[in-house]
Amino acid sequence: MTLDPSALTTLEAAKAQLDITGDSEDGILVSFIEAATAAVETFCRRKFAYSENVTETLSPHGGQLFLRRPPILQLHEIRRGDKPLLPEDYELDPATGIVTLPGYFPGDAYAITYDGGFVTPNQATQERPRTLPRDVELAALLVVTSLYRNRGRDPNVTEEGLIGARQAFAGGWHVLSPAAQALLAPWRLSHP
Repeated sequence: MTLDPSALTTLEAAKAQLDITGDSEDGILVSFIEAATAAVETFCRRKFAYSENVTETLSPHGGQLFLRRPPILQLHEIRRGDKPLLPEDYELDPATGIVTLPGYFPGDAYAITYDGGFVTPNQATQERPRTLPRDVELAALLVVTSLYRNRGRDPNVTEEGLIGARQAFAGGWHVLSPAAQALLAPWRLSHP
């Protein structure tokens, strides 16, 4: 099983985190890494992996467009319908991915094409080094650890018993632990 290049961590990093040697667990770990990536991106309301020529069609909120793959490395074009906007028709904050449209038209959809995101460990090359923040990767590894250690356990079960022995779980388990959420807080987009 091949790991998607947009994954937020590597198979090697997950194995090191879990102290796993050998390759018998690789299939399940790849699944958990991809699930962790999806959980982190859902929580943060954004995509992290670098991608070129991303096109998003958005409606403005209060004269602003909120792109889902910051940082924006290159803005190729903004179109309202079939009309391209000129650079003086908008302002881009590359770090946040917010495009401000001083003369926007409410209700219109804008198509934005850009290159953006962070280079993940799986996308990194000598020519294009990794730029994904370490705290984002660590949060993904915490999710992988949680999924691996709790595999086969129903998260809704908070207590089990077997003839005189009981085991209680603290309110079940959560895919994104409080530690993972704290690591991701600075990267979570606050806009719609």
